[in-house]
Formats: sequence, C-alpha cells, structure tokens
Amino acid sequence: GADVVHFDVMDNHYVPNLTIGPMVLKSLRNYGITAPIDVHLMVKPVDRIVPDFAAAGASIITFHPEA
Repeated sequence: GADVVHFDVMDNHYVPNLTIGPMVLKSLRNYGITAPIDVHLMVKPVDRIVPDFAAAGASIITFHPEA
C-alpha cells in the first residue's frame, strides 16, 4: 500500500481545473485507508472548505495564503 495519499483539490475558480471533494476522502477512510492523507487546497474561499476536509479525515491540510 501507499505510505501517504496526496490530493490536489482545485475548484475551477482559484485555478482553472476542477478535481475531487471531501466525499472522496471520506470514502477512502470508510473503505479502510489508514495512511496519512495530505490535502493541498487550491480553492476560494479556502476557509469554508478546510473544516469539510478535516471532518472527512485529512491528516494534513495545506493551502495558499492568498486564497
């Protein structure tokens, strides 16, 4: 298995791509994934979505300060 899982989360506003949300992370945890999950948020407003990823089981959450 993996030692660490990393997600780049983009919202098609802060950067011009759209990727996964906290439900995917929660599904991995429910499936039994125990490896640390590192989430890199490239979203606006970042303060609205941090709690969602924390509740879904993120181990590490990083974001851009200007977001």
